Amino acid sequence: MNRLFLFTALLAGCLASLAAAPAPRVTLGIVGDSLSDEYFEVNARAYARNWVQQLAENRDIDPGPTAAEAGQPNGSWGVPRQTGYEYNWAESGSASYSMLQPGQLDGLAAQVATGGVSCVVVAIGANDFHPYGEAYSRIYDGAWSSARIQAYAAKTLANIETALAGIRRSGAQLVLVNLVDFSPTPFAAANPLYPDAVKRERITLVLQELNNNLKSLAQEYQVPLVDWFGLQKAATGPVTNLNQFFLLGNRPILMQQIDPGPGVGSNPTAGYVVDGYHPHTTIQGMFANAILQALNSGYGANVPLFTEEEILSHAGLAYGGADTLSAWIGSYTNYVFFPVPLGPTGHFQFLFPTKAWSVQLDLRSKISPKTGKSFLAARAVLTLPNGDVISYPERVARCSAKKGYSFSFKGGTNTSVQPNAPDKKSTIRIKGMTMIKQGSVWNPTVGTLSYRILGQKGTGNLTDFVE
Repeated sequence: MNRLFLFTALLAGCLASLAAAPAPRVTLGIVGDSLSDEYFEVNARAYARNWVQQLAENRDIDPGPTAAEAGQPNGSWGVPRQTGYEYNWAESGSASYSMLQPGQLDGLAAQVATGGVSCVVVAIGANDFHPYGEAYSRIYDGAWSSARIQAYAAKTLANIETALAGIRRSGAQLVLVNLVDFSPTPFAAANPLYPDAVKRERITLVLQELNNNLKSLAQEYQVPLVDWFGLQKAATGPVTNLNQFFLLGNRPILMQQIDPGPGVGSNPTAGYVVDGYHPHTTIQGMFANAILQALNSGYGANVPLFTEEEILSHAGLAYGGADTLSAWIGSYTNYVFFPVPLGPTGHFQFLFPTKAWSVQLDLRSKISPKTGKSFLAARAVLTLPNGDVISYPERVARCSAKKGYSFSFKGGTNTSVQPNAPDKKSTIRIKGMTMIKQGSVWNPTVGTLSYRILGQKGTGNLTDFVE
């Protein structure tokens, strides 16, 4: 065979393989409660599959092996993971405060630190308002004052922020999930302790406000937030006027019914498992899609969402011949909040041909190793006519929508000499720099640059110096 032909064929094959290579698998860690703890660990819901199971079994999402698959003694990881997936630290019954106790958060943080987990989902807090608890009953009865309710909700928010800060400091990609509401579930709606829908709605309104504050946290920490609360509400309707069903794949999902489990009376079209408050496989499949939407749009995971037919098949239900869900809930993009960037970022070079020097400016978003919060960082490097390079220390950059960026660089270090020497003479000031995005690149449009370099000083329009 002609060698050139053989080489060409091999090269073409390699390029085809590279083009067809799938996106890197998402290794997913979870902190949460029984909505995320594997259903197969509890007999009362083992016949259903939650969102973690559906992603692990049917998509390229890796929450780690089960304890049995990993050959753990007695087939268990121990508390809190038990027999489930290695990276899933969600624990049935867990609330925001118990999450902070030794076990969940620190165990997951260790896995992130060793590189085993690339992305973390935090879905905690619903049990802070469980109908079995004091908060739910007191708010329902009107026994708690507004101040008491706000203080309780603020504590839940603070607990969740502690988890956010810890995980963000580790550098893992993060998805925050807001709190679902037990008020529209059959467990609460048919409960003789809570017969009044208007009073049950009091808890819904508290959760709505708390979830708004979670959105503010997501903005502050620059992470996507998944709105399970809104998705649940779209399926159930308002607490005071509950939907009896919605159509998924042209099959009715019965939102006020429970599935007693396999055998006589089995009802997989029910919205909930036998306890009346854990969502059944179909609802959990929708939760899974909202998580995937956040991973795809927020972090480029490129994992396809489940079709309606697939979700039904996970529940053992036949497809009804048509996709009908969007008429009830709209697009999954409606249930993912993406934070507004703190400001434009990029790498910019400003040239001064007549002076034979240049400035490189780097703006990027970073995570504070102390607080876990996101901030904009600015660095500048000045190159002088003789080739000396002056590097200025990184500083926090603040961006105003109206005024743009304004900052100064001074106190640099000459990195071209050994040992490096401080440079106290050169200063650069940028004022009112605003930018416009052209494609995927930000370019300065307005602003001024002032300088004092090599005994010379001056000011000019920023755009006159852009390379």
